[in-house]
Amino acid sequence: MALDTLPHDRTADTRPCSPPPLRVAFVHPDLGIGGAERLVVDAAVALHARGHAVTLAATHWDASRSFDEVCSGAAGGVRVLPVRWVRVVRRVIPGQAAQAAVLCGLVALLLVPPDTEAVVVDLVAWPVVVLRWRRWWHTLWRRCLHWNTRRTGEDRFLRRILFYCHFPDALLAPGAQWQGVDTGVAGVHRPEHRLKRWLRRAYRRVVDAVERWSVSLADVLIVNSEFTAAVVQEVFASACRKRPPQVVYPPIEVRAENGMLDGAEEDAQAADERVLAALDLAPGEAFVLSINRYERKKRVELALQAWHLLQTDEVPEATSARLVIAGGYDSRLPENVQYFGYLATLRAELGIRERVILARNVSDVQRAALLRRCQLVLYTPSYEHFGIVPLEAMRAGKAVVACDSGGPRESIVDGATGVLCPEPVTPRRFADAISSLLRDTPRRARMGAQGARRVRQHFSRERFGQRLEALVQT
Repeated sequence: MALDTLPHDRTADTRPCSPPPLRVAFVHPDLGIGGAERLVVDAAVALHARGHAVTLAATHWDASRSFDEVCSGAAGGVRVLPVRWVRVVRRVIPGQAAQAAVLCGLVALLLVPPDTEAVVVDLVAWPVVVLRWRRWWHTLWRRCLHWNTRRTGEDRFLRRILFYCHFPDALLAPGAQWQGVDTGVAGVHRPEHRLKRWLRRAYRRVVDAVERWSVSLADVLIVNSEFTAAVVQEVFASACRKRPPQVVYPPIEVRAENGMLDGAEEDAQAADERVLAALDLAPGEAFVLSINRYERKKRVELALQAWHLLQTDEVPEATSARLVIAGGYDSRLPENVQYFGYLATLRAELGIRERVILARNVSDVQRAALLRRCQLVLYTPSYEHFGIVPLEAMRAGKAVVACDSGGPRESIVDGATGVLCPEPVTPRRFADAISSLLRDTPRRARMGAQGARRVRQHFSRERFGQRLEALVQT
């Protein structure tokens, strides 16, 4: 792949004149802090900055656990369901998928303003059905009012309903697979009665059928990568025959030409070292970084096993450095607890306890400092839907080692901004890729510079806003 191109590169949407601003609403389950939430906020900020009136409608919003742009109003206004309604739905409706569908349906029915012209539905597809129903009733009522006239004027109410699909929910259920690859979240394995197992499968079939129907009703189907587009075209085949999915890559904020994060200056090394001291990193100590949530599908053990091989091979650049694994961790989630314990045990069994740091829930300041001061970044998931970490690494001017599958093969240019390891990726292949970059400092520097330039050219909020605005207004 060339450095200055993307697989689809459909963003040449130059317009001789700007269409009038629109009233746009976003429907999302929870305006918390996460990858999907970050994308929704970025989309809202991008459209708001381009003059459109934006409303964020959600089932829940906690100002203390939200992105700054939402609290400051940079992402537009916020509408939230009453807490007591959420509690009632969760008591009455069984199953998390059904609860999310009902709650988001209520958001689409009650919180989307009546003068809205375009709606972007995220994550949960059922609101698309509700919005289509609202549009149908609005059109019927309007025609009844103007039955004795030839023209009723232009009606722009809900003229565009867009659905942003991060990945089909059917393939995120526990045990789900796509082309032999595990895509579902890891569940907690417990003995299950035959009747309960049958009911769970029947429930899943209903939920999946509703999702397929809902997606087919969207005016525009948006996905986050060409990889996801291929999966969506297979899972939602009938819907995609009418409306092929449009790829809109998640953006990343770029504030400086030198790849520094959060406006940091070149003389910030001392400040970074003070921040990193809390993670048990000595001033000036060399380290390699891996950022992922503590989930099995992220394959963080690949980094541990590869690092162990580098220590065994006595690669000087590795034996004198440390591996820092920084991951999101929630003690309420059994998978997070179990997987973190597994990694800690594996680290001890491999005899690399002193060479590996397992950090949980690093702050934004620590994350930025880690990215600025690391030698390179490891990204271990296979067949990732898109992956924002490689973009963060390239923005910081760092080379990336990742698997040659999924979204990373679209964001990373192999040999130019990082190294992609062919699937199936083994610890040895990963270790060899790490070693090749650790031994060649000038090559790492060139990759870092090219990566920062690629992020500015293809994954900025400005480019994202142009692409999304074109789809909303078309």
